[in-house]
Amino acid sequence: MKNSFNLFAAIAATATLPLAPTLAGNLTVNGNLTVETNATVEGQARIGGTAYLNTAFVNGNLDVKSNAFLEGDANVDFGLSVGGPADLYGDLRVMPWVVNAWHGTRSTVEVGALGKTNAIYGELGPDASNIVDGVAVEGYCTGPDTSGVFGELGHGDAEPGGEFPIRDYYGVYGHADASDGNAYAGYFDGRVNMNGVLSAQANVGIGTGSPGAQLDVEGSDDSGSWAAPIALIQNNDKGNAAAPALRLAGWGNTTYGVLSVSANGPGLIAQFGNYSKFVADIKNDGTIDAKAFNTTSDRNAKENFSPISPAEVLHRVVSLPISRWNFKQDDGVSHVGPMAQDFHAAFNVGSDDKHIATVDEEGVALAAIQGLNQKLNEKDAEIRDLKARLTRLEQLIETRNSSRN
Repeated sequence: MKNSFNLFAAIAATATLPLAPTLAGNLTVNGNLTVETNATVEGQARIGGTAYLNTAFVNGNLDVKSNAFLEGDANVDFGLSVGGPADLYGDLRVMPWVVNAWHGTRSTVEVGALGKTNAIYGELGPDASNIVDGVAVEGYCTGPDTSGVFGELGHGDAEPGGEFPIRDYYGVYGHADASDGNAYAGYFDGRVNMNGVLSAQANVGIGTGSPGAQLDVEGSDDSGSWAAPIALIQNNDKGNAAAPALRLAGWGNTTYGVLSVSANGPGLIAQFGNYSKFVADIKNDGTIDAKAFNTTSDRNAKENFSPISPAEVLHRVVSLPISRWNFKQDDGVSHVGPMAQDFHAAFNVGSDDKHIATVDEEGVALAAIQGLNQKLNEKDAEIRDLKARLTRLEQLIETRNSSRN
């Protein structure tokens, strides 16, 4: 066989090209093709069986119906379509664009595989200096309606998109050594669009390469803008039955709460509002500012009712030490009130002796007012009795004085 062909080459059966031929036209092999050295095809190359290529240069499309084995380099100016597994030990360079059987003009390279194999497999190892620098599979998106790397699952001999039995399968699979902080199973520079479920078996970091939790979202923004948060979760449904934008649930002994919020600098811990304005906030010193706080007081929510003595409550309130003080972490703001220990010892209410519930403090105050009212009523009755006695005494004196005259 000569090194150069200026005519169309059609080979009906298996072919072996031991030299370095250059085909000016197209190459069609109905069986297998083995290229021991270099081969240049200026037109289209179609192999009906398996292609064993050392180095191939195809100015048109390279279409392999079965398997492809590449030991050297392959330059394909338009597209590569492989019906079976492709083992590539050299460099594969494919320039867009290609018309293939499955996706029209959507893919530059397409490799099909069946069973427990990989359609596209990339492995990157160290060089002679034990340095790993590069990517195993790299894809660039250069225009609309295109994909840098596209992985789709099919079944049997059907087109992609069919149903699979219940087992693990992946459209695109990447692996990296978890102990190497510079290794990435997948790297995306730009927007990522997902339509499905994201399943992560390890920590996921957004804005950090070393996530400290199952989901770690970090960022840095000193604009002070309400419209530039590090994370935004919102439900855009404006209907009457819109679901919560964020729902948290804990099923164990949540020592630190289902939601734990910390403000490590000055300012607010949280701020709450409606569409037009904020209506409540929590300061980092524990102060809550709001318009009103409605304590649950429905009779149907209560039980174990028992009467109290307003007079006894008043007596204990009178004996309760009241002083002026400030919190240690807020020495600029003074308050007046009792200590939780004294309040708990006097009335034995509340969850512990370190806190005073507003409902208990208000209840004690109301009971003390009733006790004071009872005492006032008693004093009023005593005053009325004294006035009546004084009136009778004055009448008796006036009668005696009249009789003497």
